[in-house]
Amino acid sequence: MPKLNRTPVCVGDLIFTPGDPRVRVGNQSVVLRAQELALLELLTRHMGQLVSTATLAKHLGHGRPLIDTTVAVYVHRLRSRLAPAGLTIRVLRGFGYTLEAANERQLESLQPSLAQSSNSQA
Repeated sequence: MPKLNRTPVCVGDLIFTPGDPRVRVGNQSVVLRAQELALLELLTRHMGQLVSTATLAKHLGHGRPLIDTTVAVYVHRLRSRLAPAGLTIRVLRGFGYTLEAANERQLESLQPSLAQSSNSQA
């Protein structure tokens, strides 16, 4: 069995230690359910990258098959708990999920408008 990395992880206003269900969201302490913690750990390891629904189902099911709807329920629960930390879980329907910090989304939304304004000035 691989040794669990116990180094604290800080993403946005979220701080947690892998394997510990107690996390800090802003200045609040929140206790995650086992499946929420497993989902958080996997998504933070792949921050900003698309993680397939099949990968999440395998990880969360611990060998039991999970259907996509069950994964969506876990994502919904975790998403609501992470919102105060400035984090969101985005879905690409039929493919998977990605964990993003709010400031990353703001930068993405600004980039097209910045490109348009620089083109209009040229």
